[in-house]
Amino acid sequence: MKLQRSLVGITLCLAAFALPGIAVAQSADWQNTFVLYGWGTNIDGDMTVGPVESSASVDFDQILDSLELAAMARYRGQGERWAFVVDGIFAGLGGTHEGTLVEEDLDFDEIIFQADAAWRMNENVELLFGARYVRLQTTLKLSGVLGGEARLENDATFIDPIVGARFFGAPGEKLRLQAQADIGGGAGMDLTWQAMFNLGYQATDRVSLWLGYRALSMDFDDSGGRNLFSADLLSHGPLVGAALHF
Repeated sequence: MKLQRSLVGITLCLAAFALPGIAVAQSADWQNTFVLYGWGTNIDGDMTVGPVESSASVDFDQILDSLELAAMARYRGQGERWAFVVDGIFAGLGGTHEGTLVEEDLDFDEIIFQADAAWRMNENVELLFGARYVRLQTTLKLSGVLGGEARLENDATFIDPIVGARFFGAPGEKLRLQAQADIGGGAGMDLTWQAMFNLGYQATDRVSLWLGYRALSMDFDDSGGRNLFSADLLSHGPLVGAALHF
């Protein structure tokens, strides 16, 4: 059960929309940005899986120990007044815990996809609206040392509208500042919000490098449904990314 609690929490906190849409100098021409990023995540909160309720506390080193596969990327298209951002992440984690009488083998796959449109009030501020899709798939295999085997599967999906704002600044010739805050819920999750701040360096006209910090909260309750899964989690940690502008 300790393995199940830790890995479920790890995948939730790994979910990332780590960098806000990268913006360059405002222009009437359409601009494209592709971002690869990573998030050194820690998690705090509580969760219930089936009849078991517990506190969740997972550090970044535990994520690395359980990670099997991860892919994170973001695209932003930007015009004079409108911008469109899509962000996707896949994370696959797994592990085995050998107890005195039972061996636990857990696989957890997470898919998160976010899409939003933003209206640019000026070159520094834009208002965004969109949707966030989250799918969590769990397979738990229990094997007894004396024989016998049980397999438990869980598949939970959440789709929620979000609204928020982004801020862009340029404190130096090659320095860039970005901040984002959004909030949503009510359709799939009870409440979800995120806040982030990033400092970037424009290495060339086409490449920029970014460091920052991000917090993501997810509060949902499906304990009365077929998935028997609820949680109130805050994921937070430093960001690192590289952007290609074209």
